[in-house]
Amino acid sequence: MAIKSLRVRPRPDNLANQARQSQSLARRIYLGALVAGAGWIAYSVAGPLLLLAADGLVMQDREVVGAEYTAQVVSVSVKPGDRVAQGQPIASVVSTQMLDLVSDLETRLAQSQTRRLQIEARLGAIQSTLPSAERRAQDAEAAWSVVDKAGQKGFSTVTRRAELAHERYEAAREEASLRAERSSLVAELDTLAANRERLTAALDKARTAYRDGIIVAPVDGTVGARVASPGSVLRPGEAVADLHHGRKFVVAYVPTNRLYAIHRGDAVVVSDGATRREGRVERIEGLTDTLPGEFQPNFAAIERRQVIRVGLEDGTVFPLQAKITVSTPLAPANLIDKAQSLVVSAAAAAASVAMGRGHDPHVVVSRNDP
Repeated sequence: MAIKSLRVRPRPDNLANQARQSQSLARRIYLGALVAGAGWIAYSVAGPLLLLAADGLVMQDREVVGAEYTAQVVSVSVKPGDRVAQGQPIASVVSTQMLDLVSDLETRLAQSQTRRLQIEARLGAIQSTLPSAERRAQDAEAAWSVVDKAGQKGFSTVTRRAELAHERYEAAREEASLRAERSSLVAELDTLAANRERLTAALDKARTAYRDGIIVAPVDGTVGARVASPGSVLRPGEAVADLHHGRKFVVAYVPTNRLYAIHRGDAVVVSDGATRREGRVERIEGLTDTLPGEFQPNFAAIERRQVIRVGLEDGTVFPLQAKITVSTPLAPANLIDKAQSLVVSAAAAAASVAMGRGHDPHVVVSRNDP
Protein backbone atom coordinates (compact mmCIF):
# COMPACT_ATOMS: atom_id res chain seq x y z
CA MET A 1 0.00 0.00 0.00
CA ALA A 2 1.48 3.38 -1.16
CA ILE A 3 1.72 6.35 1.12
CA LYS A 4 0.19 9.55 -0.32
CA SER A 5 0.74 13.14 0.83
CA LEU A 6 -2.30 14.98 2.03
CA ARG A 7 -1.26 18.16 0.09
CA VAL A 8 0.81 18.87 -2.95
CA ARG A 9 4.11 20.42 -2.06
CA PRO A 10 5.80 22.52 -4.78
CA ARG A 11 9.21 21.47 -5.83
CA PRO A 12 11.95 23.86 -4.73
CA ASP A 13 13.57 23.76 -8.19
CA ASN A 14 10.40 24.46 -10.21
CA LEU A 15 8.55 27.52 -8.92
CA ALA A 16 6.18 28.29 -11.80
CA ASN A 17 4.52 31.38 -10.31
CA GLN A 18 7.58 32.94 -8.72
CA ALA A 19 8.54 36.26 -10.45
CA ARG A 20 12.19 36.97 -11.07
CA GLN A 21 13.65 39.68 -8.92
CA SER A 22 14.19 42.91 -10.88
CA GLN A 23 17.65 44.40 -11.39
CA SER A 24 19.10 46.18 -8.42
CA LEU A 25 19.25 49.99 -8.20
CA ALA A 26 23.03 49.93 -8.06
CA ARG A 27 23.19 48.10 -11.40
CA ARG A 28 20.89 50.66 -12.98
CA ILE A 29 23.02 53.50 -11.69
CA TYR A 30 26.14 51.79 -12.96
CA LEU A 31 24.68 51.21 -16.42
CA GLY A 32 23.42 54.80 -16.56
CA ALA A 33 26.85 56.11 -15.62
CA LEU A 34 28.42 53.96 -18.34
CA VAL A 35 26.00 55.28 -20.97
CA ALA A 36 26.50 58.88 -19.83
CA GLY A 37 30.29 58.48 -19.85
CA ALA A 38 30.25 56.95 -23.32
CA GLY A 39 28.00 59.76 -24.56
CA TRP A 40 30.23 62.42 -23.03
CA ILE A 41 33.32 60.91 -24.63
CA ALA A 42 31.58 60.69 -28.00
CA TYR A 43 30.42 64.31 -27.76
CA SER A 44 33.89 65.49 -26.69
CA VAL A 45 35.41 63.84 -29.76
CA ALA A 46 32.77 64.44 -32.43
CA GLY A 47 30.90 67.42 -30.97
CA PRO A 48 33.37 70.19 -31.99
CA LEU A 49 33.34 68.77 -35.52
CA LEU A 50 29.54 68.80 -35.84
CA LEU A 51 28.37 71.68 -33.62
CA LEU A 52 29.65 75.23 -33.28
CA ALA A 53 31.79 75.74 -30.17
CA ALA A 54 34.33 78.57 -30.24
CA ASP A 55 36.20 80.67 -27.72
CA GLY A 56 36.03 84.45 -27.94
CA LEU A 57 36.39 87.81 -26.25
CA VAL A 58 33.87 90.56 -25.57
CA MET A 59 35.07 93.67 -27.39
CA GLN A 60 34.10 97.26 -28.13
CA ASP A 61 35.26 99.78 -30.70
CA ARG A 62 38.43 101.40 -29.40
CA GLU A 63 39.51 105.00 -29.89
CA VAL A 64 43.13 105.84 -29.11
CA VAL A 65 43.38 109.32 -27.61
CA GLY A 66 46.83 110.79 -28.09
CA ALA A 67 48.82 113.76 -29.26
CA GLU A 68 50.08 114.26 -32.80
CA TYR A 69 53.24 115.87 -31.49
CA THR A 70 55.93 115.25 -28.90
CA ALA A 71 54.59 116.30 -25.49
CA GLN A 72 54.98 115.79 -21.77
CA VAL A 73 51.96 114.82 -19.69
CA VAL A 74 51.29 117.40 -16.99
CA SER A 75 48.14 115.95 -15.43
CA VAL A 76 45.51 113.25 -16.05
CA SER A 77 41.93 113.77 -14.88
CA VAL A 78 40.50 110.28 -15.57
CA LYS A 79 41.05 106.76 -14.29
CA PRO A 80 40.50 103.36 -15.91
CA GLY A 81 36.80 102.55 -16.01
CA ASP A 82 35.58 106.18 -15.89
CA ARG A 83 32.77 107.23 -18.20
CA VAL A 84 33.61 110.30 -20.30
CA ALA A 85 31.56 112.47 -22.64
CA GLN A 86 32.61 113.80 -26.00
CA GLY A 87 34.71 116.94 -25.56
CA GLN A 88 35.46 116.28 -21.89
CA PRO A 89 39.08 117.09 -20.90
CA ILE A 90 40.98 113.97 -19.89
CA ALA A 91 44.59 115.19 -19.70
CA SER A 92 46.84 118.23 -19.94
CA VAL A 93 50.17 118.24 -21.78
CA VAL A 94 52.87 120.73 -22.68
CA SER A 95 54.82 120.65 -25.94
CA THR A 96 57.75 122.95 -26.74
CA GLN A 97 57.47 121.77 -30.34
CA MET A 98 53.91 123.07 -30.69
CA LEU A 99 54.69 126.25 -28.76
CA ASP A 100 57.58 126.99 -31.12
CA LEU A 101 55.41 126.21 -34.13
CA VAL A 102 52.58 128.48 -32.99
CA SER A 103 55.04 131.26 -32.12
CA ASP A 104 56.76 130.97 -35.50
CA LEU A 105 53.47 131.07 -37.39
CA GLU A 106 52.29 134.08 -35.41
CA THR A 107 55.58 135.89 -36.12
CA ARG A 108 55.39 135.15 -39.84
CA LEU A 109 51.76 136.24 -39.93
CA ALA A 110 52.65 139.50 -38.18
CA GLN A 111 55.48 140.10 -40.66
CA SER A 112 53.11 139.43 -43.51
CA GLN A 113 50.65 141.91 -42.06
CA THR A 114 53.38 144.53 -41.69
CA ARG A 115 54.53 144.00 -45.25
CA ARG A 116 50.97 144.34 -46.50
CA LEU A 117 50.64 147.68 -44.76
CA GLN A 118 53.93 148.83 -46.27
CA ILE A 119 52.83 147.82 -49.76
CA GLU A 120 49.49 149.54 -49.39
CA ALA A 121 51.23 152.70 -48.20
CA ARG A 122 53.67 152.63 -51.13
CA LEU A 123 50.84 152.02 -53.60
CA GLY A 124 49.03 155.03 -52.17
CA ALA A 125 52.14 157.17 -52.65
CA ILE A 126 52.58 155.93 -56.23
CA GLN A 127 48.94 156.61 -56.96
CA SER A 128 49.43 160.18 -55.77
CA THR A 129 52.69 160.94 -57.61
CA LEU A 130 52.04 159.11 -60.87
CA PRO A 131 49.83 161.88 -62.40
CA SER A 132 52.58 164.43 -61.74
CA ALA A 133 55.13 162.16 -63.32
CA GLU A 134 52.91 161.73 -66.34
CA ARG A 135 52.45 165.50 -66.72
CA ARG A 136 56.21 166.04 -66.32
CA ALA A 137 56.91 163.52 -69.05
CA GLN A 138 54.34 165.17 -71.31
CA ASP A 139 55.81 168.64 -70.69
CA ALA A 140 59.32 167.37 -71.30
CA GLU A 141 58.19 165.74 -74.54
CA ALA A 142 56.52 168.97 -75.68
CA ALA A 143 59.56 171.09 -74.80
CA TRP A 144 61.84 168.67 -76.62
CA SER A 145 59.66 168.94 -79.75
CA VAL A 146 59.86 172.75 -79.73
CA VAL A 147 63.62 172.85 -79.11
CA ASP A 148 64.23 170.16 -81.72
CA LYS A 149 62.39 172.14 -84.39
CA ALA A 150 64.25 175.30 -83.38
CA GLY A 151 67.54 173.48 -83.51
CA GLN A 152 66.83 172.30 -87.03
CA LYS A 153 66.47 175.97 -88.07
CA GLY A 154 69.54 177.00 -86.11
CA PHE A 155 67.77 178.88 -83.35
CA SER A 156 68.80 176.53 -80.46
CA THR A 157 72.16 175.55 -79.09
CA VAL A 158 73.43 172.04 -78.65
CA THR A 159 73.68 172.55 -74.89
CA ARG A 160 70.03 173.50 -74.63
CA ARG A 161 69.01 170.50 -76.66
CA ALA A 162 71.11 168.23 -74.43
CA GLU A 163 69.52 169.59 -71.26
CA LEU A 164 66.01 169.03 -72.60
CA ALA A 165 66.93 165.55 -73.80
CA HIS A 166 68.18 164.71 -70.31
CA GLU A 167 65.02 166.15 -68.74
CA ARG A 168 62.90 164.18 -71.17
CA TYR A 169 64.75 160.97 -70.30
CA GLU A 170 64.45 161.52 -66.54
CA ALA A 171 60.73 162.24 -66.77
CA ALA A 172 60.10 159.13 -68.91
CA ARG A 173 62.24 156.98 -66.63
CA GLU A 174 60.43 158.19 -63.49
CA GLU A 175 57.03 157.51 -65.02
CA ALA A 176 58.05 154.05 -66.21
CA SER A 177 59.65 153.28 -62.84
CA LEU A 178 56.49 154.22 -60.96
CA ARG A 179 54.31 152.15 -63.28
CA ALA A 180 56.61 149.10 -62.99
CA GLU A 181 56.81 149.44 -59.21
CA ARG A 182 53.03 149.67 -59.00
CA SER A 183 52.59 146.50 -61.06
CA SER A 184 55.18 144.67 -58.96
CA LEU A 185 53.61 145.77 -55.68
CA VAL A 186 50.13 144.75 -56.83
CA ALA A 187 51.42 141.27 -57.76
CA GLU A 188 53.30 141.03 -54.45
CA LEU A 189 50.15 142.07 -52.61
CA ASP A 190 48.19 139.25 -54.27
CA THR A 191 50.93 136.71 -53.39
CA LEU A 192 51.07 138.09 -49.88
CA ALA A 193 47.31 137.71 -49.48
CA ALA A 194 47.48 134.04 -50.53
CA ASN A 195 50.44 133.50 -48.19
CA ARG A 196 48.55 135.12 -45.32
CA GLU A 197 45.60 132.80 -45.94
CA ARG A 198 47.88 129.76 -45.76
CA LEU A 199 49.56 131.07 -42.62
CA THR A 200 46.20 131.78 -41.00
CA ALA A 201 44.91 128.27 -41.87
CA ALA A 202 48.10 126.66 -40.56
CA LEU A 203 47.94 128.69 -37.35
CA ASP A 204 44.28 127.75 -36.82
CA LYS A 205 45.10 124.08 -37.33
CA ALA A 206 48.06 124.27 -34.96
CA ARG A 207 45.97 125.96 -32.28
CA THR A 208 43.14 123.47 -32.78
CA ALA A 209 45.54 120.52 -32.56
CA TYR A 210 47.34 121.89 -29.51
CA ARG A 211 44.29 123.34 -27.75
CA ASP A 212 46.55 124.94 -25.15
CA GLY A 213 47.70 121.43 -24.20
CA ILE A 214 44.22 120.11 -23.29
CA ILE A 215 43.49 116.57 -24.54
CA VAL A 216 39.75 115.95 -24.86
CA ALA A 217 37.69 112.83 -25.47
CA PRO A 218 36.68 112.52 -29.15
CA VAL A 219 33.64 110.29 -28.38
CA ASP A 220 31.44 109.17 -25.52
CA GLY A 221 32.93 106.05 -23.98
CA THR A 222 34.70 104.28 -21.15
CA VAL A 223 38.36 104.78 -20.29
CA GLY A 224 40.39 101.62 -20.86
CA ALA A 225 43.16 100.13 -18.77
CA ARG A 226 45.94 102.07 -20.54
CA VAL A 227 46.29 105.61 -19.14
CA ALA A 228 49.47 107.69 -19.30
CA SER A 229 51.12 108.81 -16.07
CA PRO A 230 51.87 112.46 -15.29
CA GLY A 231 55.44 113.34 -16.21
CA SER A 232 55.76 110.78 -19.00
CA VAL A 233 56.92 111.98 -22.41
CA LEU A 234 54.82 110.89 -25.38
CA ARG A 235 56.02 110.57 -28.93
CA PRO A 236 53.67 111.45 -31.81
CA GLY A 237 50.89 108.85 -31.99
CA GLU A 238 51.40 107.40 -28.52
CA ALA A 239 48.23 107.03 -26.46
CA VAL A 240 47.30 109.16 -23.51
CA ALA A 241 44.33 106.85 -22.92
CA ASP A 242 42.14 104.29 -24.69
CA LEU A 243 38.40 104.90 -25.00
CA HIS A 244 35.99 102.03 -25.60
CA HIS A 245 32.70 103.09 -27.14
CA GLY A 246 29.69 101.76 -28.99
CA ARG A 247 27.82 98.52 -28.43
CA LYS A 248 29.65 95.43 -27.33
CA PHE A 249 30.31 92.54 -29.68
CA VAL A 250 32.14 89.23 -29.57
CA VAL A 251 35.19 88.26 -31.59
CA ALA A 252 35.17 84.47 -31.72
CA TYR A 253 37.83 82.11 -33.08
CA VAL A 254 36.27 79.15 -34.90
CA PRO A 255 38.31 75.98 -35.59
CA THR A 256 39.03 75.35 -39.26
CA ASN A 257 38.70 71.54 -39.03
CA ARG A 258 34.90 71.45 -38.80
CA LEU A 259 32.07 69.73 -40.65
CA TYR A 260 29.46 72.48 -40.23
CA ALA A 261 29.01 75.76 -42.11
CA ILE A 262 28.67 79.25 -40.66
CA HIS A 263 26.58 81.90 -42.38
CA ARG A 264 25.96 85.54 -41.69
CA GLY A 265 22.83 85.95 -39.59
CA ASP A 266 23.06 82.53 -37.88
CA ALA A 267 21.71 82.47 -34.32
CA VAL A 268 24.22 81.57 -31.62
CA VAL A 269 24.39 81.49 -27.84
CA VAL A 270 27.07 83.44 -25.99
CA SER A 271 27.97 82.25 -22.49
CA ASP A 272 30.57 83.04 -19.86
CA GLY A 273 29.68 79.95 -17.84
CA ALA A 274 27.07 81.57 -15.62
CA THR A 275 25.10 83.75 -18.03
CA ARG A 276 23.78 83.00 -21.49
CA ARG A 277 22.65 85.55 -24.06
CA GLU A 278 21.54 85.17 -27.64
CA GLY A 279 23.42 86.70 -30.54
CA ARG A 280 23.83 86.58 -34.31
CA VAL A 281 26.80 86.25 -36.61
CA GLU A 282 27.46 89.67 -38.15
CA ARG A 283 30.66 89.15 -40.10
CA ILE A 284 32.87 86.27 -41.16
CA GLU A 285 36.53 87.22 -41.52
CA GLY A 286 39.64 85.37 -42.64
CA LEU A 287 42.18 83.44 -40.62
CA THR A 288 44.13 84.90 -37.74
CA ASP A 289 47.91 85.07 -37.85
CA THR A 290 48.09 83.84 -34.27
CA LEU A 291 45.52 83.17 -31.57
CA PRO A 292 45.45 85.37 -28.46
CA GLY A 293 47.65 84.03 -25.70
CA GLU A 294 44.72 82.94 -23.55
CA PHE A 295 43.44 80.64 -26.33
CA GLN A 296 46.76 79.26 -27.52
CA PRO A 297 47.25 75.64 -26.38
CA ASN A 298 50.28 74.95 -24.22
CA PHE A 299 53.13 72.89 -25.65
CA ALA A 300 51.56 72.98 -29.11
CA ALA A 301 52.31 74.57 -32.45
CA ILE A 302 50.88 77.99 -33.26
CA GLU A 303 47.25 77.44 -34.20
CA ARG A 304 45.27 79.53 -36.69
CA ARG A 305 41.50 79.86 -36.61
CA GLN A 306 38.80 81.71 -38.51
CA VAL A 307 37.47 84.92 -36.98
CA ILE A 308 33.78 85.73 -36.75
CA ARG A 309 32.07 88.75 -35.24
CA VAL A 310 28.92 88.12 -33.20
CA GLY A 311 26.48 90.87 -32.30
CA LEU A 312 24.89 90.67 -28.85
CA GLU A 313 21.24 91.47 -28.26
CA ASP A 314 22.07 92.34 -24.64
CA GLY A 315 25.79 92.81 -24.12
CA THR A 316 25.60 94.81 -20.91
CA VAL A 317 25.82 91.67 -18.77
CA PHE A 318 29.28 90.77 -20.07
CA PRO A 319 32.28 92.82 -18.95
CA LEU A 320 34.73 94.09 -21.53
CA GLN A 321 37.51 91.67 -22.49
CA ALA A 322 35.64 88.79 -20.82
CA LYS A 323 36.40 85.29 -22.09
CA ILE A 324 33.24 83.67 -23.44
CA THR A 325 32.10 80.67 -25.45
CA VAL A 326 30.04 80.91 -28.63
CA SER A 327 27.95 77.83 -29.37
CA THR A 328 24.96 76.74 -31.40
CA PRO A 329 21.50 76.74 -29.77
CA LEU A 330 21.40 72.96 -30.40
CA ALA A 331 24.32 72.28 -28.06
CA PRO A 332 23.34 70.00 -25.14
CA ALA A 333 24.17 72.60 -22.50
CA ASN A 334 21.96 75.17 -24.25
CA LEU A 335 19.10 72.69 -24.63
CA ILE A 336 19.30 71.80 -20.94
CA ASP A 337 19.36 75.48 -19.99
CA LYS A 338 16.37 76.13 -22.25
CA ALA A 339 14.45 73.25 -20.68
CA GLN A 340 15.24 74.52 -17.18
CA SER A 341 14.04 77.98 -18.16
CA LEU A 342 10.78 76.57 -19.49
CA VAL A 343 10.24 74.53 -16.31
CA VAL A 344 10.96 77.53 -14.10
CA SER A 345 8.66 79.72 -16.19
CA ALA A 346 5.86 77.15 -16.04
CA ALA A 347 6.27 76.78 -12.27
CA ALA A 348 6.26 80.54 -11.80
CA ALA A 349 3.13 80.88 -13.96
CA ALA A 350 1.37 78.14 -12.00
CA ALA A 351 2.31 79.74 -8.71
CA SER A 352 1.11 83.11 -9.96
CA VAL A 353 -2.24 81.63 -11.01
CA ALA A 354 -2.60 79.87 -7.66
CA MET A 355 -1.82 83.04 -5.73
CA GLY A 356 -4.25 84.97 -7.90
CA ARG A 357 -7.06 82.54 -7.19
CA GLY A 358 -6.29 82.61 -3.47
CA HIS A 359 -6.42 86.42 -3.23
CA ASP A 360 -9.29 87.11 -5.65
CA PRO A 361 -12.34 88.14 -3.50
CA HIS A 362 -14.75 87.17 -6.29
CA VAL A 363 -13.59 83.55 -6.29
CA VAL A 364 -15.30 81.32 -3.75
CA VAL A 365 -13.29 78.25 -2.83
CA SER A 366 -15.35 75.41 -1.40
CA ARG A 367 -14.14 72.64 0.83
CA ASN A 368 -14.58 70.13 -1.97
CA ASP A 369 -12.32 72.02 -4.38
CA PRO A 370 -9.12 70.16 -4.99
